[in-house]
Amino acid sequence: MKYSMERRRECGYIDVYVYLYAPVETKVKEMRREAEGWCIERRFIPHYILDTDRSKIRDLMYLGKVEKYEYMVIYSPENVGEDVINILFTIGMRGVKNFISMDGWEFPPMILSLINRQKDINKDKIHAGRLKKAKEGIYIGSTPPFGYKRSKNKDELALDFYEAFVVRYIFYRREQGFGYKSIASELNRRGFTNRFGNPFNHIVILNIVKKKDFYRGYLEQEGIKAKGKYTPLLTEDGKVDMSYIGNKFDVEEEEKEAKRAKKRKRTPHFIKPARRDGNGVITSI
Repeated sequence: MKYSMERRRECGYIDVYVYLYAPVETKVKEMRREAEGWCIERRFIPHYILDTDRSKIRDLMYLGKVEKYEYMVIYSPENVGEDVINILFTIGMRGVKNFISMDGWEFPPMILSLINRQKDINKDKIHAGRLKKAKEGIYIGSTPPFGYKRSKNKDELALDFYEAFVVRYIFYRREQGFGYKSIASELNRRGFTNRFGNPFNHIVILNIVKKKDFYRGYLEQEGIKAKGKYTPLLTEDGKVDMSYIGNKFDVEEEEKEAKRAKKRKRTPHFIKPARRDGNGVITSI
């Protein structure tokens, strides 16, 4: 009785690559039939790589296709060529942690140790690089926080003027005592959206406010706090420069301008600070 792959995994079977090389296709198919029973006996779920010209072993080396499974089964590794050790070392560096030979060939333990050692060295280099950037105030995250974008100089962040306006506006509303939900509702009502085109919600506003130190110009990364290499959106004391917000205010024009500004990726010009009366109604100043 044959079981599905899902059922086999539930029973403890392990997914493995099975690399089979032979210069003749009929020989490769014969090796596959033999490998099928061999894998079942050892509770493996084989994913075959059938190769007749050694091109697929090169793909595994250079195209990074071996990151899915930790095991690789090989039939007669010496048939891969004289450089089999270097080939398997490269594949091991790309993700495979265990090599098994169907015919009893043993992968040299020294090479496995070398792979692990090289991975540790690479991790140390990455960590050292991150520490160096953190001390220099270089942002090391993958996606810049809301309000910024990557500049041509990869070590610095550039302002996204549309998002930067929204950030300043959020902090101004917080200074006035507005809650996260009311700020989100106001931004949505006036046509603003996040960088993915979605409406704001209180969680997004909260996460922006939590980054107050960042918007003041300070980065804290890898346990190191330093002056960041970017233009702050807030003053040193965490306030908003109100001259940036502008003086003109007209509700209808503001909504139109917000939409135009989003489309053109520039700063809206028609927004002026508002106030909330005793009934919670927002009116222009």
